[in-house]
Amino acid sequence: MAVDLVAKRAELERWIAGSAQVQRRIKRALPIGVAVAIAACFWRGAVGGSLLAMVLMFAGVGMWITAAHIADWRSKLARLGEPPVVVGRRARD
Repeated sequence: MAVDLVAKRAELERWIAGSAQVQRRIKRALPIGVAVAIAACFWRGAVGGSLLAMVLMFAGVGMWITAAHIADWRSKLARLGEPPVVVGRRARD
């Protein structure tokens, strides 16, 4: 049982680290994407505006999803080792 908890903890920490790395990549790519989109605005206004909107939406949604994953996995880490909560007939972790 203790080995299983250690393995689960390591797995959750690995997932958190992976999502944090994705967030760092998004943060590094955002200024480049915005610069390209602004440059495209001078070439074709509609294309640049659409590209800017897509870059900002991609970054926003990517950060939002990874932040939600990290929060969920941290809450699972905090509850690790506690008895499962029984809902209906099944236990949920």
